[in-house]
Amino acid sequence: MKIHTLGKGRIEKFLRRLMSQGSRGSAPKLDEVLKEILVKADEFVPSEAGSILLDDPYIKSEHIDDPFKNQLHFVACFGSEAEKVLGMTIPATYGIAGKTYITARPYMNENGNKKEDLHDAIDKKLATKTRSILCVPIVLGRSVCGVIELINRRGKKSYTKDEMKLLEIFAGYTSTLIQNALDANRNEELTKRDDLTGLFNDRYFHRQLSEELKKAKRSGRNISLLFLDLDNFKQVNDSYGHLVGSRTLAEVGHLIRDALEGENASIVRYGGDEFAIILPGKSRDEAYLLAERVRGVIQHAVFLKEKMRGEQPYNIAGVITCSVGISSFFEDGLEGGSLEEEKIAFIRHADKAMYIAKESGKNNISFGEKQDGSIAAISPHAARKADW
Repeated sequence: MKIHTLGKGRIEKFLRRLMSQGSRGSAPKLDEVLKEILVKADEFVPSEAGSILLDDPYIKSEHIDDPFKNQLHFVACFGSEAEKVLGMTIPATYGIAGKTYITARPYMNENGNKKEDLHDAIDKKLATKTRSILCVPIVLGRSVCGVIELINRRGKKSYTKDEMKLLEIFAGYTSTLIQNALDANRNEELTKRDDLTGLFNDRYFHRQLSEELKKAKRSGRNISLLFLDLDNFKQVNDSYGHLVGSRTLAEVGHLIRDALEGENASIVRYGGDEFAIILPGKSRDEAYLLAERVRGVIQHAVFLKEKMRGEQPYNIAGVITCSVGISSFFEDGLEGGSLEEEKIAFIRHADKAMYIAKESGKNNISFGEKQDGSIAAISPHAARKADW
């Protein structure tokens, strides 16, 4: 049986939750844990297809009083052409999976007798027909974080209540597996994550940039670096206080992460309201497109628009923008010297480009200095690229 899972980095997005201090030692691979879960589920209750769906902990935290606003994501699955649904999302209220997630109770649909429970969109994508479904919740601590769903019982017309009970018991084992994986990974993550935003920290940044530079020099592939500084962030702190400022920084981190989802990017909170993004394999022009994507998302964002724990929404809009500096290692001619010297030159060039963008009027993107020493800044409002 072939089981498909999202890549390790994408899976971690759904499993990066606040957990208690866990065990030590080598952390298990999360994709392998999910594969093991589906293999065992199919052994207990043989089925034509199956999936693990998880919620998004960031969306969940923003809508803690309204789980109906969450979504469930297909993070692992098996069955004919199952890879077509990998990464798909459905509303947390959709079908049996949604009922199971919202109520924390197992459900099954016998012989497709409740049409509203069936996954019409998924059936169309897979060119198949769902006859029966069995679904049980995955619970971490006191919170449901997702579901295990099996489709079309092999060798029988439908699932039985005994099989539903068996899978429910197995789900407890599943929760332990995921908990252990999270606890083990947490110890590793603590050394490289920023507590406020969940992004990588500056210590990880320097280590990772060295590794990516080594790879780029060996392969000759492009590598680019973005430095990003928030504009007018001091106004938020002065007007609303540092607690609101911290929450705003956390939302900025989420925005950048979501904007670059699917890209091979290491996103770092470098310090204060400054961020860095390592882009292996990206040229200067490709880095510009990603920088423009991030710049636009931040410019148009409305921060703290959700009510949280007794506070009224702040709806901060039209205040915060960002200035971005871009450096492309080979295109900027930064080779020469030791690896550490090259890394420092790389960082300085991107950092200087960011300050040029800020000094050029903010909410800008800059490539820094050209070879002749002249400044090449890009204004997003001019909608043009620098002439290199």
